[in-house]
Amino acid sequence: DYNQADYEYTTSFTGRAARIAANKAEIANRVKAYGFFGMANHLQQKTVRTFGSGNADTATYLNLLPKRQTFLHQICLQDGAYYNVYDYLCQGYWLALIVLCLAATGCVCSQKGAEGYTLGIKQGQGPTAVFLCNKDTLAVGKAFYAFAPAAAVFGLYLFYLVWEASQRYTLSFIPMFIIIAVCGLPVLAVTAKKKWQEESNETKNK
Repeated sequence: DYNQADYEYTTSFTGRAARIAANKAEIANRVKAYGFFGMANHLQQKTVRTFGSGNADTATYLNLLPKRQTFLHQICLQDGAYYNVYDYLCQGYWLALIVLCLAATGCVCSQKGAEGYTLGIKQGQGPTAVFLCNKDTLAVGKAFYAFAPAAAVFGLYLFYLVWEASQRYTLSFIPMFIIIAVCGLPVLAVTAKKKWQEESNETKNK
């Protein structure tokens, strides 16, 4: 999060070069003081702070001296009558997105689709043209596994490990999460279907 003490430390130096040098020295000192496990714990806390909440910390920002109270404040603010319902819905939606994104990414990284299907794009359609396609319909050399959306989100994650941590910064990337999540739907559907068929066969064999 934003740290007033760090801001005052940086502005205590005169000139851009002096401030950059002072910040680099301070960063090196803090990394050294953390040690390996301390830094791992620090990065874990930043990950939770940035990606752990489904409501994007809206309560904090909507409660900054509003001119008047409305029904929406009863939903979105922590002391509102319906905040728990709102918070659970947001968190459930966010967790669903994460699970579906992991399913799609695992399918792409393993280069295995759901029963002969794969996540891919055709050459010339652009890196965001992600869809579910049959391998047999794509000529050899014309199909690419859809790494673009997953790579973009992974790059976002790496960036926020060194940037200021705040859930609201991920809002602009929600469409990318949705694209990946949609690709994860057939993966989970086929996996569940295969699991159900296996259990059914085991029951019949008994």
